[in-house]
Amino acid sequence: MAYFTFRHQPFKGLYVAYRTISVPLFWIPLNALKFLVPYFRPKPTWTVTRSIGLYLLQASFQTWFSVGFDKFLLPKERQHLYENSGEVLVDELPEGLVQGEVAGIAKINQVVPEQISGYWFSKGGKLTGVGRHADPDEKILYYLHGGGYISGTISPRENYCKTPQGMLDHSFPSNSRAFGLEYRLTSGPPFESYAPFPAALIDALSGYHYLITTMGFSPENIVVAGDSAGGHLAFCLARYLCTEKLAELPPPGGLILLHPTADWALTDAHLPSSSVYTNYYTDYVEPFIKSGLTKRGLLGSLPEEAASRNPWISPGSLNIQTGGLFVDFPPTLIVASGAEQTVDGMRILYERLLKDNDAGRISWIEYTDTIHDFLCLTWHEPERSQALRHDIQAWVEQLYSH
Repeated sequence: MAYFTFRHQPFKGLYVAYRTISVPLFWIPLNALKFLVPYFRPKPTWTVTRSIGLYLLQASFQTWFSVGFDKFLLPKERQHLYENSGEVLVDELPEGLVQGEVAGIAKINQVVPEQISGYWFSKGGKLTGVGRHADPDEKILYYLHGGGYISGTISPRENYCKTPQGMLDHSFPSNSRAFGLEYRLTSGPPFESYAPFPAALIDALSGYHYLITTMGFSPENIVVAGDSAGGHLAFCLARYLCTEKLAELPPPGGLILLHPTADWALTDAHLPSSSVYTNYYTDYVEPFIKSGLTKRGLLGSLPEEAASRNPWISPGSLNIQTGGLFVDFPPTLIVASGAEQTVDGMRILYERLLKDNDAGRISWIEYTDTIHDFLCLTWHEPERSQALRHDIQAWVEQLYSH
């Protein structure tokens, strides 16, 4: 597919109108009929519901990658916060806490800390815990949403919130809350460049600093988690905290990486056995990884080869030197899907974490027939309930029992 062909008006409006009419009135009924025959489903073992769900995701992102995404707005650029939905401000990270290699890249890309925002979640979807100082030994799920770094929000009005809310309700103990961050989303050519690396990482550090210094949570009671690009961001946050060893910001008690995108350069795409090709029909992330928008946005002023050789950008790249890069990680759980296009990079990342850490601290769960990021898809059963109510719950219980 050609990307962002209709990004200019009036073609953008006309194309969106065409898709708004044609998808529900023609393409969904046509695919529903086709999927009645198991042979024509993405996988013969899938249900009609799962097959249609995947088509809707593919159709939605086909539209967005033809016209482009909405620009991210900082709180100071918006008229108001959604306080009734649990949104609060998060002050910018003190600049002295941006150090090492990340500080050097920030200087190259002219990235500075900014005031951002985030959303509080309580069990059952209630807003009773917004802005409340941490109780003694209270647990917190610090969540970073997905969306390829170019889209998405953790707002309760959108789909990504279903993962932290589901984890909070079914996987975490009763004395727990969750906090989801609205980190800066990136952009690059053919659009205006915005928020290159390490903008999102600095924002994630701001959120972590907020939870510890403002809200009073103990680092050992914090589990950092994220899905897709948010999984990559959660990994980068943990790596930074473990590498820089900041007295003010000790590493978290645990790390959950849900389908982390680990190779933005697609360094295995030349292999016929790559999951990018073998899982083409059972996933929807093709435009995210093939359009190159995320890669261009993250790189900013960095050279092109940094996408495949810089472990901050692509920790699962085949082109980086391995060994000693990812040491001292907290207990880590990686959740992956056997039917997703980016699973190969996740497997490589898992192997590297195993190599650099005590194997007992790194866990891997792979669901054979699931698509990318299925935990935010409430129709993706029975695997979603299996993950939330049993597998992740068991890992969290073991983590907090030590």
